[in-house]
Amino acid sequence: MPNVKAGDLAIIKRSTAAYNGRIVEVIETAPPHSFLLPDGMPHVGMAALSWVVKFIGGSALVRQLKGKTRTSWYAVADDRSLFPLPGDTEGIDVEEAQPVSEEAK
Repeated sequence: MPNVKAGDLAIIKRSTAAYNGRIVEVIETAPPHSFLLPDGMPHVGMAALSWVVKFIGGSALVRQLKGKTRTSWYAVADDRSLFPLPGDTEGIDVEEAQPVSEEAK
């Protein structure tokens, strides 16, 4: 059973240090074939259950093919690294939400 579903707000754990503690909005399941992220950037297909996510509170440096990086609001996260935020998140303004501070981790 997946940890999250589309529409959830979740925290990233068990990921690269740059993403740990970041809050994301879960957009949709990442397909097993090459696809475009919501910002139009291409992404390779994912074999394991993964989700297209949008970073809340600011963009992040994400890896691209051939070792390049770019700044983006969107990424793909493995289901095992996503944990839904507890409680009722209905009505939270995702555009105004802030990333989790280092002290809170």
